[in-house]
Amino acid sequence: MIENIYVKDFAIFKEVNLSFHSGLTAITGETGSGKSILIQALLASIGNKVSKEMVRGSSEKAIIDTEIKNDYFRRIILKSGKSRCFFNEDPISIKKIKEINKTNIDFHGQNDQQLIFEVASHINYLDRFCKLEKKIKKISNIFQRLETLNYKLNKIKSERKIKNEKLELLTFQISEIDAVKPKIGEDLKLEIEYKKNINAQNIITTLNDVENNISNYEDSIINKLNTISRHIESLIKFDPSFKDMCELIKNYTVQLQELSYDVNIKLDNTETDPENLIKVENRLQSIETLKRKYGGSLELVIKKREELNNEIKTLKELTISENKVVNEIKQKRDEFSLLAIEIHKIRVSKIKSLENKVEMALKNLNMPNSKFKIKIDQNDSETGIVKFNNRKLDANIKGVDRVEFFISANPGEPVKPLTKIISGGEASRMMLALKKVFQQTDPVNTLVFDEIDSGISGETANKVAKELADISKFKQVICITHLPQIAQKADHHLHITKTINKKNTSIKMKYLNKIQSNRVLEDLFFSSKKENI
Repeated sequence: MIENIYVKDFAIFKEVNLSFHSGLTAITGETGSGKSILIQALLASIGNKVSKEMVRGSSEKAIIDTEIKNDYFRRIILKSGKSRCFFNEDPISIKKIKEINKTNIDFHGQNDQQLIFEVASHINYLDRFCKLEKKIKKISNIFQRLETLNYKLNKIKSERKIKNEKLELLTFQISEIDAVKPKIGEDLKLEIEYKKNINAQNIITTLNDVENNISNYEDSIINKLNTISRHIESLIKFDPSFKDMCELIKNYTVQLQELSYDVNIKLDNTETDPENLIKVENRLQSIETLKRKYGGSLELVIKKREELNNEIKTLKELTISENKVVNEIKQKRDEFSLLAIEIHKIRVSKIKSLENKVEMALKNLNMPNSKFKIKIDQNDSETGIVKFNNRKLDANIKGVDRVEFFISANPGEPVKPLTKIISGGEASRMMLALKKVFQQTDPVNTLVFDEIDSGISGETANKVAKELADISKFKQVICITHLPQIAQKADHHLHITKTINKKNTSIKMKYLNKIQSNRVLEDLFFSSKKENI
């Protein structure tokens, strides 16, 4: 429900602060007094388009604040043409504001299409009449899940070729690594062995030379040390201290003998083996190739192998996932089909009752010969997921049905789509009839009418006034009217006057009591002195 609206520097409004009430509020005033501008301001605050020309005079911006069900909406329109929106002081897009207020306010002007005249909304009204809200929510969830699953399946299928090519590559890379079976540190050992093998002859030659110089030649080091030792020993008898020198020489000799032993072992273990050299060389080359391709070190090569294996497992799981998706799609299709058929049967069973109620409401609005029909049809599809009456039916978020309202306002005329109604008076009454029938199930909380009385008078006006009053028992109704019958039925009468002087234009808005209301209605509608409005 609209609680309050504050308008500043909008069109002819310098500053307006106005409260609204529950029930039926009639807005009256002479032509040009600002009645429709007030409604424009209200609609602008909830996301309707608004021109920069609506910014008043020399002001830089217009501000509109609206309180709806304890929520606050602000629209700031700049002279530049830009605008900003706020919801409870937080910035918000116009699109989001419209979405929030979709079930808050329903506006109807003479030439406006509103919720009830949108074909897409007809099925919603029928479903509320059939009390299908829970089933519709369930089938909508199934439909959305199916869309998600189908998207997922299509994505999996489109990626299948890429996946297979990737699998081939990964498998090849793993086999390439497995063919070598590298071990951490192996490359370092092979490099040492390779150097040893390629330089084996040099090593043997050098070791033989070392051995000969240590002990084999007549002038070998050991022979020379033995000679020196004998000479020093001969001196001991003259000086016992030479004994230490002898011991030192003997130690050197022992160490050289050990060195000679080690050299001989090395000689025994060193041999030229061309075949082994080739083997080592090939092995080393294979390892170096892996290192270049997969990381630069054997540690990284082995790590890469683990990564490749994990990637293969993930890709193979996609195949399993595809099967799961296919199975779930089948399950959801079966669920959707059963529920869609059930919903269709319920809709069909309730159509006649709804048609009768709407026709009765139209009769109460002075359209006694009106015919109201509801047509349900479906789209056939070769790929339809619902099989019913030997047909394959296309699915939508609400099942398989498309619903449209049809009307004939005059005897002998065939029913036509509700959206094709041209007469303003007929459109107004048709809309009121539907509102009356759906007043307790219609989600919209506030109905705003601008010239709802267009094209009607006399007894029809009385009946329209009565219907508006009846609807206002369940919803807030705000109505700009040129009919005294509606104003007299209203719970609240808001009268707008405009005063113009040389300097400025002032707007006055006032809720009238019964006496004031009757006086204004007399002046507006019954006085011979009033201008044509």
